[in-house]
Amino acid sequence: MTTDRPTSPASSRPTDTEVRLVTGEELLTSSFPLRAYAFSRSPRVPDLDRWRGRLALQDDLDTLVLFEDGEARATATAIAMTQNVRGRVLPMGGVAGVATHPLGRRRGQATRVLTSLLATMRDRGHVVSSLVPFRESFYARLGWATFSSVRMLRFAPAPLAPLLRWELPGITTLHSPAEGGVPLRALLERVQPTLHGMSLFGTLPSEPADDARWVVIHREGETVTGALTYEVTDFTGDLAISAFFPTDTASTYGLLRWAALHIDQVSRVQMFLLPGMRAETWLPDLRPELLDRASAGDHPTPMGRVVDVAGLSGIGAGDGEVTLRLRDPVAPWNEGTFSFHGEAGTLRVEPAAAGAVVVGDISINALSALVFTGNDPDEFPFRGWGSVEPRGRDALRSLFPPADAYLHEDF
Repeated sequence: MTTDRPTSPASSRPTDTEVRLVTGEELLTSSFPLRAYAFSRSPRVPDLDRWRGRLALQDDLDTLVLFEDGEARATATAIAMTQNVRGRVLPMGGVAGVATHPLGRRRGQATRVLTSLLATMRDRGHVVSSLVPFRESFYARLGWATFSSVRMLRFAPAPLAPLLRWELPGITTLHSPAEGGVPLRALLERVQPTLHGMSLFGTLPSEPADDARWVVIHREGETVTGALTYEVTDFTGDLAISAFFPTDTASTYGLLRWAALHIDQVSRVQMFLLPGMRAETWLPDLRPELLDRASAGDHPTPMGRVVDVAGLSGIGAGDGEVTLRLRDPVAPWNEGTFSFHGEAGTLRVEPAAAGAVVVGDISINALSALVFTGNDPDEFPFRGWGSVEPRGRDALRSLFPPADAYLHEDF
């Protein structure tokens, strides 16, 4: 908990403020109303029964609230999750529900809550954090770095018709969200260690969310080899695929054949593509429209941040060695001089030894960008992220080659 006595913008009198963890029934009168105001139509009568029903889902969440003179003014939540970071699955804090009362805006109150939340995430053992921003520049000031954009695919379903005549191995079945949750989760847990950036919630929800999707499972024998989730927006609307996870060629076409069964029901299929998927080669005449996530509508590009530099040991890396001075005023435990060693495909991070040659001074933004996307260190001076000597830049390019992070979970 943090406290101080700032001045209210409406008067010169000092105010009492504190940031603290909120749980249970207190959420109904603090965090939940702030989030409802920020993200829902208003004014409306609070649905306390519905909010109370969500309290059972808060076990994996840490929600902080800033109070000013006893009134809730800002809030943010960290969700206990896991995330693949260059081949190693790490504890991750998914930041969500960042909201500020109008009287708290433009006064640094959201920044104070997020600063406290970073300390909470570190205390919980989270090594990294990811979020979907309302505005990238706001979170960039606090150390988060933007992922490379995921591509969205849109196409008319008619070119999928030949798949209805193909003999494909395995069977494809449709499930309600409740029925399909367990086999889907099992498949996603198998895929996660192979997909950089992929996040998963810590536990499978006991009840499907209000916006839950249909689940399609493709099996060969007893083995689940692919899955997708989707909703139909309307008759002649979209078959909107929110998750598309084939594990081989047969399951790719098996899942696409499910979409083909909707040729006379929908006018368009849309989905996000996993990195490396070459959808334009799937079938002739498909003529897909390929968009990046940010330009495809209300889908901001995710961002990632290193929460605890020491915890990066063990992620994948190229060969090389470099010693850097790191700046992180928002998370001061990360400040200092560190050596990064890459050998046999694995990174080792440790405090620099006495006499180590420091070849650069960088911000946490730079390190986060290196870890999640492999940004070129030549960019750092232009971005205000510090600078690295030429020999250090070569080592960083080897340690952190370009990578596309695929977040998967939406929060």
